[in-house]
Amino acid sequence: MKNILASVLVALCLTHFQAKSQDMDSPWSVGAFGGITQYNGDLGNGFYSSQPKSNFMHFGFSALYQIQSRFDFTSSLGYGKWGYKEDETRLFEANQLQLNTGIRIRVFEN
Repeated sequence: MKNILASVLVALCLTHFQAKSQDMDSPWSVGAFGGITQYNGDLGNGFYSSQPKSNFMHFGFSALYQIQSRFDFTSSLGYGKWGYKEDETRLFEANQLQLNTGIRIRVFEN
């Protein structure tokens, strides 16, 4: 299963997408993101560890709507796991669900 997931991620990274720029005629923009979450804290340091037990995946989606030529509303929703595992006695794992919203203002216009 991990090999299939790795193959899909590599294929997505190597794929070239052509997209139209966001403007008032097409005000929506959507995206996807993902990656590896690593832990560094009181229980230990899992940063840049080559051990698979220290790496946890996260992914999410984002959407942006252009309200006016200078104002955008943006929102993203992400889900993933994070944690740390050194051995059978020093470990933890948690789920994370995150929602972000905001308004972007363009000060300088081309």
